[in-house]
Amino acid sequence: SASMRELNRVIRDDELGKFYLTIACGIIRDELRLSGGLIKDEAANKVRIVSGGDGSEGSRDIETVVRPREHLRFGDGLEATLCEVELVTGRSHQIRAHLAHIGYCLLGDGKYGKLQNDKKMGFDKQALYSYKLTFDFTTDGGILQYLSGKTFTVKKVWFAEQLFGDKYKELL
Repeated sequence: SASMRELNRVIRDDELGKFYLTIACGIIRDELRLSGGLIKDEAANKVRIVSGGDGSEGSRDIETVVRPREHLRFGDGLEATLCEVELVTGRSHQIRAHLAHIGYCLLGDGKYGKLQNDKKMGFDKQALYSYKLTFDFTTDGGILQYLSGKTFTVKKVWFAEQLFGDKYKELL
């Protein structure tokens, strides 16, 4: 359909902003702009991050922006950070693997993390949620032009509500 073709073009031309909420284990103090290369291991259904992202080893370039919003300290001494993550590129497992690569696995992530006491704390799946899309057309949006300048935000994110109540909305 015409709308699907236009949506694919919007995504390809980086006119769609994709934002996620996550809880990263450890304290992240400053905004991080991460880049590198991602190599997919189909057999293991996992990816590996390499520095440089120059296409070596068949890698695909990735870029991830991590904005810390609030620090957490749990009773067992675990420290974590509520983060907004912006995907500049969008590849499978990019956020999980990129943060784990620099030492900040996601709370509840058994594939790239450790799941130390995560399950006991109620996190048996990763604390990662696509919560906001922004349409920022720099060209004619065609059939989707009515979306230009609009932002769509999910009202409830399970893990953020579990940890902060409605206060998390003020942190974004």
